[in-house]
Amino acid sequence: MRIALPLAALLAITVPAAAQDVAPVDGKPGTDIVSAGRIGDVHVVAETTLAKGRLVLHVVAVNRSKASAPFGPENIALAAADGTAIALLPRDRLLAEAGAAAPVVGSSTASSGYAAPTLSTNGAGQLDTTGYTGGMGGVSAGGVPQDTLDRSRAAPAKVDVAKLDEVLLKQAEVKPGAVEGGQVVSDKLKLRGDRIVVITVNFAGERHIVRLPAPKN
Repeated sequence: MRIALPLAALLAITVPAAAQDVAPVDGKPGTDIVSAGRIGDVHVVAETTLAKGRLVLHVVAVNRSKASAPFGPENIALAAADGTAIALLPRDRLLAEAGAAAPVVGSSTASSGYAAPTLSTNGAGQLDTTGYTGGMGGVSAGGVPQDTLDRSRAAPAKVDVAKLDEVLLKQAEVKPGAVEGGQVVSDKLKLRGDRIVVITVNFAGERHIVRLPAPKN
């Protein structure tokens, strides 16, 4: 014998609850942009220069709820100011590129986007990284060496693929009171006008929106 459920009950089962929007925040590359929600906080730091035309972001989620919440590249979306989507490069592609023959350090094609400073912590203690086991902590604050070698005698740069993989953001469950984060890299930017990038992070049932001007190459 079948029992017919009311339509409202069926909708409650099949349709997930809509994310609650957190007030959008604006920031600049190189600064710790904080979107503080009721359940969790999201920190975004954009590199001050593009890497081969790509935007490099460090994104961290702080879970202040009593339940675990998923977080990773799948929770992040990029778009231009007009709503045009900007793709994130898959982890496999980034690792494959890093494992390929690297350019000479100091050449115009050398990329500085795959190793970058970690997130800063302000005096108010907004970002408590206690228990954070992500890969960003091992990244040098100096980033990739810049043009300090004689181009004519420089040896090919070696990229440590394993260390790169450590800093890349991976899908994970963020436990209550825990912090998780890492680095994501966009596809090449093709922006016009004000060159604003809109970063949307869905975390723990909240939608965080961060706006920032794209850095230059």
